[in-house]
Amino acid sequence: MKQIIIKTLNGALALATSMIKGVNKYGVIAKIKQNTEEAITADRAAVVAAADTLDVGRQLLRGLRATFFDAREQVRRFIMATRDILKPIFGSEYNENWDVTGFVGSIAVPKAQEDLEQLAEKLKLFFAANPTLEVAVRQITSVQAATLFTAMSNARTAVEDQEAVVQQLMIGRDKAFDTLQIRMRGLIGELTQLLDPMDPLWLAFGLNRPGAIETPDVVENVMVTLIGATTAAAKWTAPPRAEHYRVWMRVVGVDADFVAIASPTDPDVTLESLPANKTIEIAVSAVNNGGEGARSEVITIVTH
Repeated sequence: MKQIIIKTLNGALALATSMIKGVNKYGVIAKIKQNTEEAITADRAAVVAAADTLDVGRQLLRGLRATFFDAREQVRRFIMATRDILKPIFGSEYNENWDVTGFVGSIAVPKAQEDLEQLAEKLKLFFAANPTLEVAVRQITSVQAATLFTAMSNARTAVEDQEAVVQQLMIGRDKAFDTLQIRMRGLIGELTQLLDPMDPLWLAFGLNRPGAIETPDVVENVMVTLIGATTAAAKWTAPPRAEHYRVWMRVVGVDADFVAIASPTDPDVTLESLPANKTIEIAVSAVNNGGEGARSEVITIVTH
């Protein structure tokens, strides 16, 4: 059976934990020399540390983005209020007289952040040159425009800087992840030289036995028919590589999880003496010497 190629970070960390336990318990018996418990532990710890640092960096970025969005909204509101105050002077519709204020070609409030910044800066200059048009009681002033412009500009820069930091942290995390994967592949290679393909020690390292056949596909087309008050007939399509099956049952409201109740060799079975007057969930899995495949979809019946 092929070894599972772990591509997700959490999956790799879980496999690395199994490998560490396996090396700790059976490393001497298997005569492992290169990919030691200490080496795997260190590589795994590096991934965890890098991932945690990345999470902190991303959390900080989310906070900085929230600050930027707030600063942008403050600028937008300032521009809207300014436009409304200036309409009696320059007109309720755009005309060339508006150009001096920074509203060029339109008096619509911009949506793009760079346009908002530019307009806020132009309004700062406009009110500095025309202080009699300022409305201090509503904070429509050159100073307020400058304050809001600076806050938005600084917030945007902080976001851009942190985005660059996060990119570097991602590179570091990915590099540590690659190193761990190389280490785990190294252990698999070492075990390949040391263990028989069917040696059960493979399982102690969280790995498949290379000599075992691949586990069966998921069972499909499961049909369960009630043929008596507490008797049901189940059948399904035999998947590739199946040698026998496990039939699983869960009594709703009684069982916390599924329980194996039958192990037929053929793709059908009669289920007798089921609990009366209950809602019952049935699932089927296929098994071979490589292990057990995934369970089928759940079928629900109600006994009498």
